[in-house]
Amino acid sequence: MSTAPTRRECGYRRTHDLIKKLDVSFDFELSSNCSLKNDGLVAVHQSSCAGYALVNLPMKVGTFKWKIQLVRENVNNEGTCIGVCRLPIADCNYSSTSDMWLYRAYSGSLYHAGEVGYRQKFTQGDIITCYYDADNKTLAFAKNETTTTLAFEDMTSSEVYPCVVFYNPSRVEEVEIVDMQMIVVSGLYHAGDPCLNPPASTMVEELIQLMRSLHSDLDVWTEVINDVLLDRMKMMKNMKVVLERSLDSNFMKMPMLQNLLDALGRADEDNVDVNFPGDTKALAPNVYDVFMQCWPMLVLLGGMDGGLRMGGRCRSKVTRKIGLVLGAAWVGSKTVKVVWDDADGSIK
Repeated sequence: MSTAPTRRECGYRRTHDLIKKLDVSFDFELSSNCSLKNDGLVAVHQSSCAGYALVNLPMKVGTFKWKIQLVRENVNNEGTCIGVCRLPIADCNYSSTSDMWLYRAYSGSLYHAGEVGYRQKFTQGDIITCYYDADNKTLAFAKNETTTTLAFEDMTSSEVYPCVVFYNPSRVEEVEIVDMQMIVVSGLYHAGDPCLNPPASTMVEELIQLMRSLHSDLDVWTEVINDVLLDRMKMMKNMKVVLERSLDSNFMKMPMLQNLLDALGRADEDNVDVNFPGDTKALAPNVYDVFMQCWPMLVLLGGMDGGLRMGGRCRSKVTRKIGLVLGAAWVGSKTVKVVWDDADGSIK
């Protein structure tokens, strides 16, 4: 995806994924009952018969993203469907065709050999972003850059083409293909926005799980961890004083506190150890202990971020299956890869 994420990748650089902008347009020879304008970027339907427009780009391998904008449509009586198709097209009726996988504007319904689900409705002025993963045979949509939702999976065709279907007779409809990209995935998976926990909390949660496993499964570690926790709990009696001082704006502006925060920030950004300022321990009574001793203890006991993360477990809201989150296929992806705990171990 071309939009840069707001959180860093988990140890990987953005250059691992190649994002290639594709110069595409609708193909008149592959379209029916439509006219084209603006060098084929806009498809116009004003026929008494249903029609469709195709982009002459067979999608066989990789991940593709493209946007379709409804330039002209009949509000509250929309007649446009957006999706992909395979060739040849034996049936172009959106409600019955098995040659197309479509998202209907009027109702938000999804169609492939009949109605199979529904999403948000869309109309004139809206932009639908389409994501097709040719390797895993999945198709997802997002309306106006909102949350991307999976629409189709286990698609049977070896190659498909972006398409738009028009079915309202004697009405003028126009759509424009705004841009199209191909994402060549590096093979590595990523953490971070917009779907997963950021790298820092992902690593912390993994360490928490490791420490808890050592504590519960190995007696030699149980006593050691208990002793450390008890020692740090004794420091908690000073926590109230520290928190009260932290609410004092003058205290928060103290140079020594700012030095500590800056050092912590550098350590997080550079992923290296940082020598904290020599006067950090003199910052205020017990502040250093709170930063470096008490808070880590609380995180171990209560966790840091229970959200969806790379390496974590998840449950499908639709199928109720449980699986392991591998991560996002590319940086900034609005979908994640999951290996389900079923017989075939499929990745979605």
